[in-house]
Amino acid sequence: MSSRRVLLAFTRIHTFLAAKLGVAFPTAAQEAQEPGEADRLYESATRWLLEQTRDTSKYSLLFTENISYGFRRNMLGMRWIGLAAAMLAAIWLVLDTAVALPATWADLGGLLVTMPTGHRLGVTICAAAAAVWILGVSRDRVRAAAFSYAERLVAACESLADRPPASGATGSGAAKQNLSGAGAG
Repeated sequence: MSSRRVLLAFTRIHTFLAAKLGVAFPTAAQEAQEPGEADRLYESATRWLLEQTRDTSKYSLLFTENISYGFRRNMLGMRWIGLAAAMLAAIWLVLDTAVALPATWADLGGLLVTMPTGHRLGVTICAAAAAVWILGVSRDRVRAAAFSYAERLVAACESLADRPPASGATGSGAAKQNLSGAGAG
């Protein structure tokens, strides 16, 4: 998407949310001057938008993206535990077979050949699980899911365009005053 189209989309969303919340969104210069106040206003707008999109039947795609993001985030949090479990299970299967063999190092070379089929299958599954934890779970995948969710949340503004402004839904008073320019001195 071109930078002009992105700017127009942000402008349209800011205008929509400003009208719904009854506050003026900051300009880039105001954001740079008062980043904390701008962040509070954006957090307030995000909370309002989340509240307006709670209906999972109406916003099913948004709900699906939220589930995907949550799943990936949780998988990242459990990555080392999952990897350790897969590795420990594989080690257990190998040791279970090795204990039953004669205790010479030469016999360990043929361990996979002499290992029972169920144990070999288990070690293969553990190796595949470890590969998924290493290759399939990453911060980049969580970030991609987060951006997909954010895009769907922002796209929900289009379906909310026909609704009247929510009563009492506002940002902080300081954010309104400082970012609208009324409190600038």
